[in-house]
Amino acid sequence: MRHRALIFAEHANRVRIMGTGTIDGQGSWWWERRHTLRAGRPHLIELYNSTDIEIMQVTLRNSPFWTVHPVYSARIHIHDVTIRAPLYAPNTDGIDPDSSQHVLIERCDISVGDDYVAIKSGMGAVARDNFPRFVSENITVRNNVLRAGMGISVGSETSGGIRHVLVHHNTILGEGWCVALHVKSAAQRGGVVEHIEFRDNTVRNTTALMRIATFGRSAKPEGYPPTTLRHLSWINNSYAMPDGQQRRVRSKFLCPLGASCEHVVVINNSLGPSATWQCERVMFAQVQNNTPPGSESCLVGWRRAQPSGARLHDGPERSSRRERRERRERRERRERSKHGSQPPSLAKDRRGKPRRVMSRRFDWRTGRASWKVHAEEL
Repeated sequence: MRHRALIFAEHANRVRIMGTGTIDGQGSWWWERRHTLRAGRPHLIELYNSTDIEIMQVTLRNSPFWTVHPVYSARIHIHDVTIRAPLYAPNTDGIDPDSSQHVLIERCDISVGDDYVAIKSGMGAVARDNFPRFVSENITVRNNVLRAGMGISVGSETSGGIRHVLVHHNTILGEGWCVALHVKSAAQRGGVVEHIEFRDNTVRNTTALMRIATFGRSAKPEGYPPTTLRHLSWINNSYAMPDGQQRRVRSKFLCPLGASCEHVVVINNSLGPSATWQCERVMFAQVQNNTPPGSESCLVGWRRAQPSGARLHDGPERSSRRERRERRERRERRERSKHGSQPPSLAKDRRGKPRRVMSRRFDWRTGRASWKVHAEEL
């Protein structure tokens, strides 16, 4: 249950919101009380089951929750709109097309506390079992200036399916924590995310340029297929910091545990010189001409490194934690053997009580070793 949006339309046709004025949602009152409200915070503008929508030139400020939320709607054109909210104001997304089709977002200027644009399609059995009724498709995001915020994202609500999305020629200036071009989901959400393309975007001062990632906990579902991610492309995107500044940027392609990630294309992307690549559970990747080097060994090499018959999408998230713990223990054993694994023991207690020994532990994160004194039975 959610409070009604300030501007709300249902089963409407030929809706236009336009002009040079400002609509202010007075969001600070809602942000401060978000944990004590008896119903969810409202959107600023919500268009429900509507068609032929145009929003233009208006300035939208301080939404209590998502700023513009077209849901179950079609033929939507949002252009030349200014959207503002403080950085990290909770859940103040800019524009969130949700289970909607034929959407064009262009020439907007957005600075918000959460995602600039987040493309969604529901998160439950109703959306999942009624495909393609709730699918989000044929969505274009282009020629926008995106300032403070947390990136352009596809997901994490993917149950109804998301397909045929093109994000191109946007300028992302960034500030704070930000993943510029982001696909996020979890295996239990279900649905198919396919034919998503991020092309020719210019990115500045963000935490990451490209990412596939798990949203929350991911576990293989029972009774329905897990989320499928396929035909995802990042092509000709560039990253740079303002003159004289440095920031370590990351690009991660981490398929959600239990989901399926196939046919990922990463071509001609330019990251900063200190950028890093990280990949897991991605199958069938096409990779070439990315800088700095490492993308091919990361995306393609990960698949080659798996043993024959390996289970790539196995079980709930606790398996991943177990794998990480086992890898950490193997690293520590190697380091102990390298630096000397025999801990010196103290003298035996003459009274027959547990003796005290010192054990050496190598911390692979810091590269330092430490000694711990503990008791051992005789």
